[in-house]
Amino acid sequence: MSWLKVTGMIPAETDNAWVSGTVTATPARSDDEGWADGTRRAVWPIEGVLAGGGTRVQARQGGDFYLPGADIGESADPPCIELLAELTDQQGRVRRFKSVGKVAASAPGEWSLNAPLGSLVVKGLNSGPNSWLETTVADVVAAAADARAATAAQAQQMVQSEQLQQQLQDLDVSGAQAAAAAKPDALAAAAAKPDALIAAAAKTDALAAAAAKPDALAAAVAKPDALAAAAAKPDALAAAALLPTLAAGQGQLASALSAAAAMTTGPAGPQGPAGPTGAGVAGPAGPQGPAGPPGATGPTGAGVAGPQGPQGATGPAGPTGATGSAGTDGASAGDHRFQFIGSNSTSQGLSGGLNAALSLPVSMETWDTDNYHSSGALTRITIPAGLGGIYVLSVTSPSLTNVNWLLKKNGSLNLYTNSLAGQSLIVPYVEIMLNAGDYLELWANNQSGSPVTLSALSTNFTLRKVN
Repeated sequence: MSWLKVTGMIPAETDNAWVSGTVTATPARSDDEGWADGTRRAVWPIEGVLAGGGTRVQARQGGDFYLPGADIGESADPPCIELLAELTDQQGRVRRFKSVGKVAASAPGEWSLNAPLGSLVVKGLNSGPNSWLETTVADVVAAAADARAATAAQAQQMVQSEQLQQQLQDLDVSGAQAAAAAKPDALAAAAAKPDALIAAAAKTDALAAAAAKPDALAAAVAKPDALAAAAAKPDALAAAALLPTLAAGQGQLASALSAAAAMTTGPAGPQGPAGPTGAGVAGPAGPQGPAGPPGATGPTGAGVAGPQGPQGATGPAGPTGATGSAGTDGASAGDHRFQFIGSNSTSQGLSGGLNAALSLPVSMETWDTDNYHSSGALTRITIPAGLGGIYVLSVTSPSLTNVNWLLKKNGSLNLYTNSLAGQSLIVPYVEIMLNAGDYLELWANNQSGSPVTLSALSTNFTLRKVN
């Protein structure tokens, strides 16, 4: 497996261009979180920012942007990664592109964002097997509308279900009244309830059932007080006379009235006390009334913080501050760093078949917070006292004909090397344990029999303490 240099850019729309953005790579599977190539372990997430006027991506720390993948002709299986690009165009619109899969080289040692994606498989539906999947605001709005429509349909089903249950309860009440009419004792008790008789007169089916019970009517005749009370309710008797379903009980009722007429009628007694109020049965729910006027505005609710917006473009670099004094042991990680970027050519002769460490001019340093590098030892990057620990290391050497490169620790231990002459040595962001006093050097090996001239041009050397 190799680290492939990322080139090119996802194309913008016609007459438009990208002005800022980020590209972030994370492991798509838990098995790939600890991916390493020999002694080199990837530090996730791997982040890049837009550069070159929106035409390419560079590493957030500076320099080229690399991803782990399979170079042309390699048979090794690289990690599966999830790649997310968030780009802002000239109109201020943020566009998001996402792809999941394994990176395969589009050219020797390179992979282009604008070339066919090779073995990278796009996650979700898209226009072709090598396309990026773009998530738009319209997709989110359509999904929200579908969710609201489904919720409204469920609410309507619940209302219809509740109305059906209420109708069934009303039917059960009518059945209970009819069943009560078949109870003689219950009829006798009801005779003392004139209000209840008036209500029962409106229930034709219940009275028809009662008329079929002569025993119940005979029991009622034995209750003169109840009949007298009923006689005082002409509306109830008139309603009962109008019911054709009482024809079968008219003979028994006439006999009872004749017997009552033969009795000696005494003076009217005092009015008795009012009987207790009968227990009525709740009727069905009435129709829903019109909507009332709007209520007063309620108190302002406590809102929930929205999601974090996309990261803004990187601002211009500020001026270099004065070098501070060395800190004591236990200084916070991330405040100690060194970076060298070769910006012009310097000459250094090397005889044929010899090795030599490359000198790094102090004038080309970008950062040196703690005197990692000095004019007294131009070839060495030395860990100061009290700053031992874990560092993130990134190195890129020049490419010179007949020369291969080695990264050495303490002058003897070869940490990384490239075996092919004429190619650069690339160590992209790996973690390494360094003690106070340890030093790193970039050595050149001249494999030819003729002298060559070394140059620090295109040399990048970055070291940052993380723990």
